[in-house]
Amino acid sequence: MKKRQSGKNRKITFTTAAQTCFLAASLFIRNNLTSFASACAFGFLFSFIPVVMMIFIILIRILHASPEILYSLISSDRFFSNIFSMQSLLGSIRSIGRVGSFEVFIVISIFWMARRFFASVMDGMYKIFHKAAPPRPVLSQLLIFAGEVFIVILTASVIFIIISARAVFSLPFSGPLRTAAPEVFSIMVRRLADWLPYFLALLFIALTYKTASGTRPSVPLCVTAAASCTLTYRAAVKLMNILIDKNKYDLIYGVLSHLIVLLMEVFVFFILVLLFAEVIYVIQFFDLLLLGELYLLPSIEKKDLLSLFRRKLFIRPDYLMCGDKNIIRCKTGQTVFTVSDTTTDVFYIAEGKIRLNRQGTCTFFGRGCFFGEQACIFNKKRDEEATAVCNSQIIRIDGSRFRQLIEQDPRVAAKSMSQISDYFTRIYGRTGSFLV
Repeated sequence: MKKRQSGKNRKITFTTAAQTCFLAASLFIRNNLTSFASACAFGFLFSFIPVVMMIFIILIRILHASPEILYSLISSDRFFSNIFSMQSLLGSIRSIGRVGSFEVFIVISIFWMARRFFASVMDGMYKIFHKAAPPRPVLSQLLIFAGEVFIVILTASVIFIIISARAVFSLPFSGPLRTAAPEVFSIMVRRLADWLPYFLALLFIALTYKTASGTRPSVPLCVTAAASCTLTYRAAVKLMNILIDKNKYDLIYGVLSHLIVLLMEVFVFFILVLLFAEVIYVIQFFDLLLLGELYLLPSIEKKDLLSLFRRKLFIRPDYLMCGDKNIIRCKTGQTVFTVSDTTTDVFYIAEGKIRLNRQGTCTFFGRGCFFGEQACIFNKKRDEEATAVCNSQIIRIDGSRFRQLIEQDPRVAAKSMSQISDYFTRIYGRTGSFLV
């Protein structure tokens, strides 16, 4: 019996990447995250106007931004001008002479309305990571308010920086530079306005992944997932703009068309946010999730397309086989374990065939099968002998790891119950008075 000894990091193969994508998609569907994305989208629309009002209040009342410059900057976006009167809103904010009890009440109401959006985001993240992260009700509420305040302050600060930059470039000393390269300045302003929302979205997503997950994913992983999500969303928006004729919607529905399109875009955005959050969860706990898929691998007798696809995709776990010391190579006739062996490891057959001899009764296990679970589940000595029928390659799984898998995955727990049923059937027999 030989074990592969290697301290090298496991390699990520195409099969591993495909398994990661499948696990993320299947968990997304199993967790019903589409409903959470819908809640986030409606929460965002419900919070949109209050958040915009808070941003403008900070810009005008605290940062002393000029309403005229602010209006000229924001009015370039057709969405705002078609939804509500930006000039009236800025004028109303500017007309407030002093802060009174009514203004305090309005601010508290605005924060409470905006809170619904951040609470929906936290609910979606909890659905994804709740099995791996401890419950944090108080911290979750604090993160909801902190996220709201951070987004408002960050957005207001970025807009203020843009306004300040435009003011600097409008000074006399920058005139020759503007005259020499007017197109460059025009392109820079357009690009900045185009990419600013995506930059803010990337920061929001990365911070959400880092703080709301509760599983402490690494910063590079969060930033990479956030950047992938943002770029995918931008591509999706471009595709939607090609497929949807907004001029036709404007002609028939007017302002309502912008709300409909906005709702569709926000819904797609949060689907992608939760999908990439699921990817982070899969990457963090890939070992355990992969073991679960291996244990629940469809039998060779099942011929439906999904079962055939799952068996083809997961039957060879490259991630567990690349440079892992728990790979066991057995030649024909070699023994994996014997009767009275005290080990509680569980074994997966990656290649070959194993014969299990229990009190003269032989059972054969082929590629894609587990064996040795009973000693792990009952934490007792083995009452069987496992021998390689041919040259085989086996993955040894630590008993504590397998028990953790049973605790976290109800499907694995249900299948392992058959091992308990088989054990009591052999010990007590199947009689009319004792049914298993």
